[in-house]
Amino acid sequence: MMPIVSNKTNTSFYLVFNYLMLKVIMQKNFGELKYIIKEFVADGIAAKIDINKRLLKDFVTLLKENEILKKEFLVYNNIEGKVSESEAYISEYIKENIKIMEAYTSKQIDEANGILAKMVATINTEYPKNPLSQLHESIHTLMVNKVNIMTIEKRVNATGVITEHIKTNTPKVKVADRLLPNSMVSDILKERFNKKYSNLDGDTKRVLNSVISANKDTREGIMVGLVRECVDLVDVSLKESSGEIKEKLLSTKDRLLRLKYHNDTYIIEVGKLLDLKNTLT
Repeated sequence: MMPIVSNKTNTSFYLVFNYLMLKVIMQKNFGELKYIIKEFVADGIAAKIDINKRLLKDFVTLLKENEILKKEFLVYNNIEGKVSESEAYISEYIKENIKIMEAYTSKQIDEANGILAKMVATINTEYPKNPLSQLHESIHTLMVNKVNIMTIEKRVNATGVITEHIKTNTPKVKVADRLLPNSMVSDILKERFNKKYSNLDGDTKRVLNSVISANKDTREGIMVGLVRECVDLVDVSLKESSGEIKEKLLSTKDRLLRLKYHNDTYIIEVGKLLDLKNTLT
């Protein structure tokens, strides 16, 4: 599905088109909207696109200011990442998470989601297919359909979908449950980095996972350690090099020594350091 657009050459057509597209977006549940933002932001970080980062900051601000959206974020994240084979445990886990939203009516939840939907409507790209669409819809069903005789079948079916997800889910490296950019995109970045660096040794992959999930001080320490390792490897190569190759190695060493930690670019810089280390080893 394409995003909202504008075209001065056919105002009437695009006004209708924009209205219909907004109506579709407004019907999406929180999980669907969150997934679109996560994919858009992750692509932007990889390509160093500032507008994607700004959207993430706006999203984080909205979660902090809107209690319903903040709680939805926690519930969806809890269920998405849960792994268990015990149906008794899963049943209680689902109930306790949904209970977090009991104080809000379906109208209040839909209105809060509508605020987020308007933010998503500003994304000028084709929306990605969500592999967790059925799970997200099932979570939403339990949130907005309170327990009564008319909702039993809907709730039982939705609970079944969520139960199956938790039973068959794959364990992931746990990251901090903070409403911050790195925790928002850490899972997808891990997946993409793991594919890119699939040929690296186990120790290097562990460093990669650590640097994506760790706090600022740990990340900075890991980066400094990688720089030191690369400098040492360059020094070894310098002893055996001459001419143009030696000049390139000296230039590389100079860049390494001047490299500073920056929170916004550290994942990209670590990726480059791992590439360099792998090349020099």
